[in-house]
Amino acid sequence: MSVDSARHLVIFVTSERPDPYVNSLSCVFHSSAVESVTFVSLAENSENNSAKAAALMTSVTKMIAELSTGEYPGDTPVSVAPEIANSYELLEKKLYRVSLSAVSWPRADLASCLRKVIHEHNQVIFDVTALRKDLLVEVGTILISLGHPKAFTFELTKSPSYDWRDLFYATGNRDCKYENLLAGTNVTKALKRTALRQLLPALGLAFLIFTVIIVIKAALPRSVYADWIFMLGGAVTIASFPITVWHSIRQTF
Repeated sequence: MSVDSARHLVIFVTSERPDPYVNSLSCVFHSSAVESVTFVSLAENSENNSAKAAALMTSVTKMIAELSTGEYPGDTPVSVAPEIANSYELLEKKLYRVSLSAVSWPRADLASCLRKVIHEHNQVIFDVTALRKDLLVEVGTILISLGHPKAFTFELTKSPSYDWRDLFYATGNRDCKYENLLAGTNVTKALKRTALRQLLPALGLAFLIFTVIIVIKAALPRSVYADWIFMLGGAVTIASFPITVWHSIRQTF
């Protein structure tokens, strides 16, 4: 799935600067009809970082509002070009029409939280632009194992200026890119290996069940019970095989 088809955006937050998240929102809303945005802060142990995520979400929306008036916030506010301000005014209007939320996920439950979001919103992408490297590895690995390798990041292709000139609309959509970090060939191979590992045990179990049924049938050739066991076991084996194959293919593609 490309960013164009995204309907739900999950942004992992670790940086306190709003700029990276403003760029991520700008990229996604520039090309997608997003319906919801969730800011997620990962918490260690029993902490609850929902207040932190909410504060950052407020900071991001505030910055977009200030940009829409033609001003880049800072210790010394800087005026931006009218065309840039118009682009952020349009982004601000789009944000008014979508669902915005901020939540805290326990790091220990990261896999189950990701699985739940993917189950509820198949057309979801995850933004990891400002995520710490150790957390980025965890998120990426889990998404691959879940068969949903959709971790996007904003990156400048020019030397950073560390001011308004690094913003998406200030670059004119030229000196930046928003790419899926998990879209490479090696990731595809890893997904196929994961699917194969899930398929082989099921095939082995099906073979074992079928072998046991044959042995019972041979030992009790005239038993009605053996006939029933043979038919029931065969039906279960035949029915489970295509289901397992379908699930493995779905996980891969």
